Amino acid sequence: MAQTRGRGPSFVFVGSSRAGSSWFFEILREHPGIFVPPNKGTQFFSSFYNLGPDWYEGFFPAKAAGRITGEVCEHYLSSAEALARISEYRPDMRLICCIRNPYERALSAWRFFARNGLAQTSLSAEGARRPDLFSNGYCATQVGTLRRLFPADQVLVIPYDDLAQSPAAVTRRLYEFVGADPDFLPASLHRRVNGTARPRSRLLARLVHDVHMRTWGSSRWVSNTMGTIKRFSPMRQLVTWLLYEEQAQTTDWHAYLAEFPPSVTARYEAEISAVETMLGRSFPRWHAPADQCRAAPEALPITEPILPATEPTGTPEESPHLADGPHAPLA
Repeated sequence: MAQTRGRGPSFVFVGSSRAGSSWFFEILREHPGIFVPPNKGTQFFSSFYNLGPDWYEGFFPAKAAGRITGEVCEHYLSSAEALARISEYRPDMRLICCIRNPYERALSAWRFFARNGLAQTSLSAEGARRPDLFSNGYCATQVGTLRRLFPADQVLVIPYDDLAQSPAAVTRRLYEFVGADPDFLPASLHRRVNGTARPRSRLLARLVHDVHMRTWGSSRWVSNTMGTIKRFSPMRQLVTWLLYEEQAQTTDWHAYLAEFPPSVTARYEAEISAVETMLGRSFPRWHAPADQCRAAPEALPITEPILPATEPTGTPEESPHLADGPHAPLA
């Protein structure tokens, strides 16, 4: 595969899942000097790599010339293979990732599945069924993989906490990193997406979610058309109202700590400590209280590889992709 191609993107937001990817998508999409495909996530480097670079570059039309082009796909960060493919495709690619408290991220992912009628009745049961519910929170392993594949000045790591504390500063930093005008103020700067909700009908929510996920298939036309339709705010709001009802739920992940297996808790503690060292920052609220951590036989080493890219199937795995944070965009 060619290493540096002129038509493809110059930056990619790679994840993680449940860490503001839709907020980043809106912030980037609204900038007049930036072009991203209408539907978030082409899944090229994870699910459709076999279709080749020409298929991928078809998402970036000639009309985007003169603008900075990029992609937002939160599934890439958890796949070392997908990240390696990005490096092979374009070694000078600029990578953006947002990392989140892994306990909080797992809870958010479980609630996302529940919102769409897909989840087991408990966090622990869902984790047993979907191991990536927990492994997608291996933040230090993911950042370490990025840094091994790309020079430090090509990787921007943003802690999810910063989105809540200073979205304007994050936005400016993001625009500067991709080479766009940093003074632009996007309309979605303070919008919120996906407040805690439950489906009015599990069957209907699951059906709509399945149809929605299939728009990430191998048809560029379907993907782009669905992305354009989803931009129509009245339609989007009507669908959201028909499918879901707001539900007050605690956002305190400590209440669910007992549902995390001891091996996962031990791994998370090691990952958090390692990423603190990598970034030179402290995240005290990410750590579980020592007296609430159940003993594990042995923590998995943070050098253990993250999950490989999914095989091309035509339909990506159902995955959490809309962050329910205090400053995430409207669904």
